[in-house]
Amino acid sequence: MDSITFIANYPRYVDELENVIRLEFRSSLDQLRNLDPHDLVTPESWFPDELAARGLVLVLFLNELKKSKTISSK
Repeated sequence: MDSITFIANYPRYVDELENVIRLEFRSSLDQLRNLDPHDLVTPESWFPDELAARGLVLVLFLNELKKSKTISSK
């Protein structure tokens, strides 16, 4: 998957996360919604498959949770 496809699919990946997270984690998810996916990848970026692209979004979400101290980093 190239970076253009990732950018196009990014809102859908965030929506998918919203469907499976608890309500108290929504503020961290909103932080992801405010990110511009163009800033997350370069034109040369690529992912081996869609699962890897979703994994990046999941890692970004977990990092937001850690920053907000919603979860422990231990």
